[in-house]
This record gives sequence, structure tokens and C-alpha cells, in this order.
Amino acid sequence: MSGCTVGVQMKCKERNSEILYVHCYAHCLNLILVDACTSSKQNRTVFDFFDVIQTLYAFMEGSPVRHAVMEKISQEVGSQLNTLKSLSNTRWGCRAEAVAAVKQNYSIILQALQEIIETTRLADTKIKARGLIHELNSLKFIFALHMMHPILQMVVKVSKALEAPDLNLLTVMTGVKSLRNSLAAMRSGPEYFQSIFNDSVKMYVENDISIPPGKKRKPSTRIDDTFESQHHFDAKEEQERITSFYPLLDSMITGTDQRFEQETCKIVTAMGKLLSLDIGRDDTRIIANKFKVSLDKLETEVRLLWGYDGSIPKGSTTNTTREWLDWLKESDWSSMFQAFYKSIQCFAVLPVTSSSCERAFSKLAHVKNKLRSTMSQQCLDSLMILYIEQELASSVNYNDVIEEFRSITPGEQCLIP
Repeated sequence: MSGCTVGVQMKCKERNSEILYVHCYAHCLNLILVDACTSSKQNRTVFDFFDVIQTLYAFMEGSPVRHAVMEKISQEVGSQLNTLKSLSNTRWGCRAEAVAAVKQNYSIILQALQEIIETTRLADTKIKARGLIHELNSLKFIFALHMMHPILQMVVKVSKALEAPDLNLLTVMTGVKSLRNSLAAMRSGPEYFQSIFNDSVKMYVENDISIPPGKKRKPSTRIDDTFESQHHFDAKEEQERITSFYPLLDSMITGTDQRFEQETCKIVTAMGKLLSLDIGRDDTRIIANKFKVSLDKLETEVRLLWGYDGSIPKGSTTNTTREWLDWLKESDWSSMFQAFYKSIQCFAVLPVTSSSCERAFSKLAHVKNKLRSTMSQQCLDSLMILYIEQELASSVNYNDVIEEFRSITPGEQCLIP
């Protein structure tokens, strides 16, 4: 799709060299997490963490009996049970719910696994439960649990803003920058790591788990003769900070810088300021150069619109773009503010996110399931329109539809699919 040589992007630019390739910003944020958590297998703490989360979900929720054990223990301790969530392969931001459920139910899960071991007669169930207890009691898992929880919560917050139908352009770009700055602050400030590690130790103490010492490794003479220069971790705290915490944040910060340094990001930021009539000369020059309008005319028109006494569209959302176009047409001022009008027209066809399109594809799996595999294409199209446009469909008065159907002749009724 994005190949600059033979991809769809290049094929389209052969027809029109002025068009822009926009990689969905919500998808970019998702790919940042994917790259940080799975691309580098050297960070085994993070790489194995999500495997344990998914294995735990499959084990506990795969049997009603095992799930009932968790519910019984949660009632005994007087705690509300949060249902374990499965990991999503496409929407990594949603993994925040799965991690939060395990963190809040950690002690209940341990007690449930122990009771399953004592009561079950199935050998494979006992083995799996013991293996899960071993993994859950490891410092690597508990540290990753406290490390990933705040990071995923920040990511899912920004991700939901990027997927919103009424997308606020300036707010979203500010949210991405805030996420990057927050990750950089966690990377540079030692208090963030110390707080995470202290919370991990506290959970260890609360569940009567002993902290394992750092592994002592014999220096390798195959690397170099001066093996005294080889670094060895004296404590688990130092080991997790250097091998897990720093690599994860470095990968996410680098990925944010690379994936959100698109040409369209600067245009989106500049257009958000233009829509609110609060734009500087540098941003105005970006718009003028890209949309082939006069810089002086655009600046003059912005000043005139800023000093307008009447009611004008306000805000920097995607709906504001349509409001400006409608207002200029209805007021018959599109000829007077030609540069401003042309800039908004060109920007109106520039997609910032493809979440709405992807939602339609996701809903297709709900409509065309195994029980509806033989429906006609016309019926499928009609059901998809009703399912996608649920807000419009819910506003329809069913009584009016029934009365209109009754008013037509029987022959016309048969023609309605």
C-alpha cells in the first residue's frame, strides 16, 4: 500500500502528483506498540508478558467451572471481579483492559489457580495451573504488569481520540505530542522507574513472594580477553531497568518520531490553526505551498475573517471544515475569499483516519455470519447500511414505515426486497 516504488501510493501519484498519502494516525499509533512489544525479542520481559496474559485468559475463561472458582473466591474476599479480557491482534490499545483486569484481580487469580490445583483430577489442568502460578509469581511478570499498565492507559486514551468520528485536529496532534513527551519524561526521570519497581516489590510482599537475586553469570572469554570490562547486573532492579524498561520506551519514542513525521502531520496542524483563524506565518506558508495559493492573499483573507463581526464557524474539528464550506457558499463569499476557500476544499478530501471505514469492515463479520452465508448481495448491502448507520436507523419511525408499506399495492409490495 505505502510502497514508494510499486505500491498503491505510487500508482495513484502517477495519475496525480499533487495527492498526499496519509497513513491512518490511529493505525500508526497501533504499529508503534506492535514494534515496541514484538519486533525485538531481546526484551524478553515484555515479549513473554502478553503470552502469559493470553494463556491465563484461555485457561480461566475456557471453562465455566474454572471461571466459577474465580467468582466464588471474589465473593469470599468481598472484592468485585473484573472479567479477564482476550488480547486483540489488531487493536493493541485495547490490551489495556486485559492488563488492567489481571492487575486488579491478581490475588484472586492466584487463589483460584491454587484451588484448581487442589480440587481438579485432570493432570493437564494441574500442570497448566502450576505453570501459570510460576509465571505470575515471577518478578519479570509483576514488573511488566506495573510497567505496561500506565503506558497502555496513555496509549488507549490517545487512540480513542484518533478514532473519534468528530476528530479535533489540534487536540489530536497535541495528544500525540503529549504522549511522546510523557514517554520521554518516563525515560529520563529515574523516579518513574523507581515508582514502578517499588510497586512491584510491594505486590511481592503482599503476596508473600520472595524477590529473587540477580543471576550471577560467569564472564565469557570468547568475547574478548579482557573479560573484566564485561558488564554484569548486581541486582534485579538494575537488570530490569536496562534490559526491559529503557528498551521499551526507546522503541516507542523512536517509533512516534518516525511514524508521525509525515508530511500530512504538518498540514493537519497548520489547517487546524487556520480553521480557528489563529495561525502564524510559518503554518500559512505550509498551506500556501501545498495547496498552490498565494501566501499574501491567504494572510489577508484570514485577517479579514478574524475581524468579521457576524457569526462565523468556530473550532478546529473535522465538522468545522464542512461548516466553513457551507458558510462561504451560503454567504456568497467564496469568490471574495478564494485562497481560504480553496485551502479548505483541498483539505476536505484529505483523510486523517480510516477508523470509520475499518468499522464498516468489522461490522461485516457481524452481519454476514455462518447463518447468513447464502444471502444475496442486495440483501447484504441493505443490512450493512442499516448496521453501519445505526444512528439514522434508530431515528426512523417504524409506524410511518408500516403505514407507507400498507398504502402501496400488493404487486408493489412483492417488488420490495
